[in-house]
Amino acid sequence: MIQQNEKTQIQNYLNRVIINEMEFYEELYDHIATSYENRATENQSVKEHIAAVVEPDFGGIEGIRKIKNAHARQRRRMITRKALTLFTGYFLRWPAVLITCLLILLLYIAQNIWDSYQVFEIVTILGMVTPCIISQYGRWKFKQNCKKYHKPYSFSQVNNQVYLLSISFIAVLQGLLAIISRIFSDGSYSFLSFFQQYPMLYIPMGTLLLIYGMVCLQLFKENFKVKLLPV
Repeated sequence: MIQQNEKTQIQNYLNRVIINEMEFYEELYDHIATSYENRATENQSVKEHIAAVVEPDFGGIEGIRKIKNAHARQRRRMITRKALTLFTGYFLRWPAVLITCLLILLLYIAQNIWDSYQVFEIVTILGMVTPCIISQYGRWKFKQNCKKYHKPYSFSQVNNQVYLLSISFIAVLQGLLAIISRIFSDGSYSFLSFFQQYPMLYIPMGTLLLIYGMVCLQLFKENFKVKLLPV
């Protein structure tokens, strides 16, 4: 078991390397702490162990930074794959497909009770805007907590990646439909006005939007841990 002053020395080293991302910081901290606990020379200090064992294993500070970038790319791929798995699961896997059927049924009932376009507007806000707001709030709250509790890092890659996913669907859809609008009409375009022309798409598009929103929120609960290995 390492002592508090030894933990502080590891933290100071990581701060010197300038690692301000929670996921990689914690991975590297755990690796160094475990390596130091299992050191071959009992009277070796943390500073000596890092210089003699840790840095050579990872190619020095520059090597650590390269590994950090490699891990960031790997974690982005993991998050994207998980998002696709969750999304397709609502159409292909039991019992998640039941949720999809329930959403379709609820949208069908709602559009028969209230104005179908107004229902679609509400669904659009829930599916597209809510994940953006929540993920942006999550990023802000995380940063505030880091300051409040004096954390050695300032952001989470997972939070940032989920936020990018939450806005990417809007950006792609907006851009794609804008291009279609320029080709086949006078060029003016808005998401809702485009779909207002096609009421038969309200339920399928509304279902996709709600599932998309749920997937974005589900990603916050996932653990995207990357095994720390030299590259």
